[in-house]
Amino acid sequence: MARYFSGQNGRVIDEAQAAPAETLFNAWNRSQESGVPLLLISRWQPAEWNISLPDLHSRLGAALLLDIAPPDDEMIEQLLQKQLTDRGAAISMDALSYVKRRIERSFAAIEKFARSANAMALAENAPVNLTLVKKVLES
Repeated sequence: MARYFSGQNGRVIDEAQAAPAETLFNAWNRSQESGVPLLLISRWQPAEWNISLPDLHSRLGAALLLDIAPPDDEMIEQLLQKQLTDRGAAISMDALSYVKRRIERSFAAIEKFARSANAMALAENAPVNLTLVKKVLES
């Protein structure tokens, strides 16, 4: 999501909770002045951050919050199929069923798995089947 957002000319600050308050405050103000959207990414809500600037605290309190839950089984299936298809590969249904029960439930893990499965399939000149996904999960 962050790559897409920045590709649409937005500004992204990942791990915003760890950024200095002045950096966030200045980024917020530049965003307001320029009209360039700002996306702050954090595992925690702004109310849980240690914010020393009252003006920044109030601005973040008024910001739109979006909580993205870990992917469920259906989302894992769809993301794996899409990411492999984008790389020119397809995954068998039994392999997909096997992976979705064992993969870490995070978007990063799904992307990493798709990248690794595609690379192994190309290296071995093999389809992304149950045998191959077991190897990827073991490595």
